[in-house]
Amino acid sequence: MSKAQVVITDYREEPLDLEREILGDLAEVEALQATSEEKLLKGTRNADALLVYHFVEITARVIGQLERCRIIVRCGVGHDNIDANAAKARGITVANVPDYGTEEVADSALGMILSLARGINRMQTRARKGHRPW
Repeated sequence: MSKAQVVITDYREEPLDLEREILGDLAEVEALQATSEEKLLKGTRNADALLVYHFVEITARVIGQLERCRIIVRCGVGHDNIDANAAKARGITVANVPDYGTEEVADSALGMILSLARGINRMQTRARKGHRPW
């Protein structure tokens, strides 16, 4: 049995050691680094699975030329950059990571709240402009 072909469409680049370690002998992993629909069309035709980040859109045209794909995973919260209806029509499952980045977003929100409450941004702006006293 040949290995499945997993294509990471965008964002990630070599080395893909973690992905290869997790998938082991199940699949070959390729980072396409696509920035256009044309590159997606050329690089995804034989993929069994797509891992999609946020720099590209998986259109009906791209989905229409996938010959073996069984799943498209959006490596993030939503899947607004994937034509889910076109995928469904082709019997391709679309999945996402609904809790991706939740801790980081919460940390940032709390940091911004503290910054506003303490006037940190205002004081930093005044200091940069040389306003005295601060």
